[in-house]
Amino acid sequence: MNKKIHVLQFVPDLGKNSGIAHVLMEYFKVINNDIIYDFVYFNEVDNSYKAEIKKLGGVFFKLPSPFNLVKFNREWKKFCKDNYGKYDVFENNLPFLGVLFSSVKDRLGVKVDITHSHVTKFGDRKFSDFRNKLFFILTGQNVGDILFSCSSEAGKKIFGKKCQLKEWHIINNAFKIEKFAFNGKKRDAVRANMGWSNKKVIGNIGRLVPQKNQKLILEAFARLESDNCLLVIVGEGYLKESLENEAKRLKIEDKVEFLGTRNDISDLLQAFDAFYFPSIFEGLGVSLVEAQIAGLPALISNTIPAEAIISNCIIENLDSSIIDWERKLEQVLVMKREKNGVYLARSHGFDLDLESIKLIKLYQNILAR
Repeated sequence: MNKKIHVLQFVPDLGKNSGIAHVLMEYFKVINNDIIYDFVYFNEVDNSYKAEIKKLGGVFFKLPSPFNLVKFNREWKKFCKDNYGKYDVFENNLPFLGVLFSSVKDRLGVKVDITHSHVTKFGDRKFSDFRNKLFFILTGQNVGDILFSCSSEAGKKIFGKKCQLKEWHIINNAFKIEKFAFNGKKRDAVRANMGWSNKKVIGNIGRLVPQKNQKLILEAFARLESDNCLLVIVGEGYLKESLENEAKRLKIEDKVEFLGTRNDISDLLQAFDAFYFPSIFEGLGVSLVEAQIAGLPALISNTIPAEAIISNCIIENLDSSIIDWERKLEQVLVMKREKNGVYLARSHGFDLDLESIKLIKLYQNILAR
C-alpha cells in the first residue's frame, strides 16, 4: 500500500462559513484515502470543521495572527522544528502572506511549496485589499514553486506574470453536484413548508458583506411592481442590521426574508424561481454554480469569472443604473428553468468525484518530479 501524501494547509480559519476552508474540506472528504490534510490557522471561530478534520485523520494547529509578525514567526519556527520532515507538501492559501513562508522547504522539510489563490482581490474591503496588496508587493510577491487558483481570473489577478513564469494549475471548486439537481416534488414541499407556494421567489446566498453587494439587490428589488415577489437572502455577516434597516427604508421589509446561515441550501434552491448575484468580485462564485445546477435563471454582475457561468445567465455591468438592474431582474423572472444542470456542472469541471481523482494524480505527479 502506497504511503499517503501529507499536505499542510495554511488557512485563516477553520470556519464552515469560510470559502477557503469549505473548498479544502469538500476535497478532503473524498481524497482522504490517498491524501491527508493538516491545517495551520490563526483565527478562532464558532461552527468550525474541527470535528470533521479529526474524523478524516487530519490534525490542526493554531498559531498567533501573522499581523503580529514577531510572535507569529517565533511560533512558526517552533512548529517547523517540531514537525520537520512530517509533510510532503506545504500549501499557502493566503498568497499575500507568502513572505512568511519563503524558506518553508528548508524550515519544514517539505518537497513542494504551493500557493493557492481563492479570490480575485486581496481583501473584501477597500482598505484590506489595498493593505494586503501593498504588503504582497513590498515583500517581494513571494509565492511557491507551484501555483493553484480556483479560476483563471483568481490566478491572473493575484499572481500576475508569475502565472507565466511558474507551473500553474486551476483547481475547480468542486462539490457533490447531484444533491442540487432539480426535483419538482422537493420544490413543492419546501415552498409549502416555507409559505412560498404562491410567490415568485428571488434568492441570494452569501455572506452579508460589501463584496456580495446585497444593498444593490434590495434597491433593484424595491422597484419591482409585482406584489407577488419575495426576496430571500441567505447568509450572515456584519452588514445584516444595516441591510434590514435598508429594507425598512425602502418599505419592502414585508417582502424580504433574511434566513441567516442554513444547512439546507440545496433544498432552498429548489424553491427559488430566480437567483440574484451582483457580487463586486468573486474568486469563482460557488453558490452561483449551485443555483445553476438547480436550474435557476440568474442575474449576475460582469465581475463573475467565466468559469462560474455554466447555463443561461443575464449579465449586467456593476456601473449600470438601478433602472437597468431592475429591468434585467424582470427578464430573469420570466426565463425558463434549466433541467440539465447536473450534466452542465459535470462538463464544466464541478463534479467532486471526478475532480478529486484529478487532484490526487496532480499531487502524485508533482511529488514524482
